[in-house]
Amino acid sequence: MADTLILTLWHTEAPAPRDLELPDNVHWEILAPIVLDKLGWPALSDELSVVEHTLESEDVVVRPGLTLAAAGALTGMSFQLRSRVLPERRRPNANISGPHLRNALGEVFALTTGLNWIGRGEPGCVHTIAIDLARHDRDGSVSRRHARLLVADSGASVEDADSVNGTWVNGRRLRPGVAQALRPRDRLQFGDVSLRFEHPTSA
Repeated sequence: MADTLILTLWHTEAPAPRDLELPDNVHWEILAPIVLDKLGWPALSDELSVVEHTLESEDVVVRPGLTLAAAGALTGMSFQLRSRVLPERRRPNANISGPHLRNALGEVFALTTGLNWIGRGEPGCVHTIAIDLARHDRDGSVSRRHARLLVADSGASVEDADSVNGTWVNGRRLRPGVAQALRPRDRLQFGDVSLRFEHPTSA
């Protein structure tokens, strides 16, 4: 079961520090936009370049790719939330009209109507994987058949396929076999791989 940490967060454009309870095992790139939205703090936006959010204290820096626990954050610590544009990391110009998943670098994974299996394709694997995350998963955290993402006219949903390291939506772990409806800009995590669900044509 995930543990939580209570951290004091502050922002240069916020009137006062805020205490917030956060899960310690969810990747920071998933938590950051949720934290900014929850606290009503301003966030940089750049459609062409990657925006990186970090938490910084005297001894600990929480960056994308790390969880709070992995970075060494402890309950009671105080962090400044910083956002900066990374002009050296340009987003690929990938315009797509249908539902898709997108990673932090802007790479697009198109989804088809019907069932889309998400997992790790391997030589000799007899199962068809619509979204193969093998090359984005350095530590092997994604299961061969990790999750099912269903796209229909009425909307999209995702469910965990009893994976080893879990499927997460907006920082919450899904129970295996229980479908979770998706909304545009939902943050998904398959093992250690973080993606965002987008559906430009949805209402």
